[in-house]
Amino acid sequence: MRLNALPFTLALLTALQVSGCGDAGNKSSAQPSAAKADRPMTEAELLAEKERRVFNPTPEERAEDVARKEAEERARKPVVTMLDEPPAAPDFSEYKAIQMATQLVFLQNALRNEPIDALAIAKGYSYGIAKYDLGDVELSKLLGEFVNTKDQFTQRDIAKRLEPLLQKHVDEYKPVRYVKVTMTTRDSLDAYDFDKQGFAFTPNAFNDVFAGTADERRELRRSGKTIIDRGTIGFTDNHQYQVAFENGRDFRFIKVEDESVARAIEAVVKRPGSRIEATVYGYVESVQQGLNEKSDNEMLSVIKIQRLDIADSEDPSKVLYSYIN
Repeated sequence: MRLNALPFTLALLTALQVSGCGDAGNKSSAQPSAAKADRPMTEAELLAEKERRVFNPTPEERAEDVARKEAEERARKPVVTMLDEPPAAPDFSEYKAIQMATQLVFLQNALRNEPIDALAIAKGYSYGIAKYDLGDVELSKLLGEFVNTKDQFTQRDIAKRLEPLLQKHVDEYKPVRYVKVTMTTRDSLDAYDFDKQGFAFTPNAFNDVFAGTADERRELRRSGKTIIDRGTIGFTDNHQYQVAFENGRDFRFIKVEDESVARAIEAVVKRPGSRIEATVYGYVESVQQGLNEKSDNEMLSVIKIQRLDIADSEDPSKVLYSYIN
């Protein structure tokens, strides 16, 4: 009996060894399918690998996903280019009046100091371009031809002809940093506040609370925070180029202690149908590609306000009050 037990014991050990090898093979198969580099994964394996990553990612995979999402978020953010300190300010009478988006096209491309993209610029113009006097007959003519054709090859041909014309005006605007912009508004100036001795001035253009991406906006809203879009001033000749203000919040209350001046402003505010004309003086502090996201194609010239003039729109040449914060 003892002699016959030896073959049985050897057989049992062999069986256990084989079983152990099988267990090791099962453990190996539990690893990510991506480790099978000897052959392409089947559709079933790809699906299994995707489900594993979703429900059971490794710490390394979690870190990789976080880094990828952060990189994507950074890539979507507006691109802000801060400009050098401007030269000494001229007299306010010498500030360049910005009256249309075409001037912003010249100004912002001059300040960015990069090769202009005539095709992208032309695509921002409206179909009513013919009714605007851009100060350059040939430029107006070519832009009119561009917006009135849908043929992409023709548009590209026109863009090549536009490039030197645009570059000429861009070069002319390179010395410009100090500008003024006039806003005409009806409801933005409140009645006189006797306790604070001044007028609340709240145009949308002075909103600068938030300028984040769509994902950031959704996240803040989920947390219960109120999001106010950054305000801008746009023009009808080109919808992409706009003005924004870096310090609009500093001019949302206009201190007026002189009673005779306050009475004159109040008379305009209370007159039925009246409009206030506010002229902002300042310098371009930065330029920005994208309002909420880089890809939204909004191009902003961001102005730091130095002075705000208040006038009656019926007699805009007569300034009722100049406010310097």
